[in-house]
Amino acid sequence: FGDGKYDLFCKIRNTGSIKKAASELCISYRKAWGDILEAEDGIGVKLVVRIRGGSEGGRSVLTEACERIIAGYSKFRKSVDRNIRKSFNEFLKEIL
Repeated sequence: FGDGKYDLFCKIRNTGSIKKAASELCISYRKAWGDILEAEDGIGVKLVVRIRGGSEGGRSVLTEACERIIAGYSKFRKSVDRNIRKSFNEFLKEIL
């Protein structure tokens, strides 16, 4: 799980569609679906539920587990970014 899959899952949440998410990320539907399956296999839980069309059409929704994972990943990334900035500023102080 990394930034690419995080972006994909966030786009699926925002668009309600794997196809639309893939299009917005400029990747193929096949790649998006492969990434979903890879993440599900690696983590061991279902992350996306596809709801087949009807009168209103189909949609895709994230599972509760996926929502928890992307919320946690977002916190993780913020922490990493904060620490990188801190380390870089310390580095600059040493060389300037």
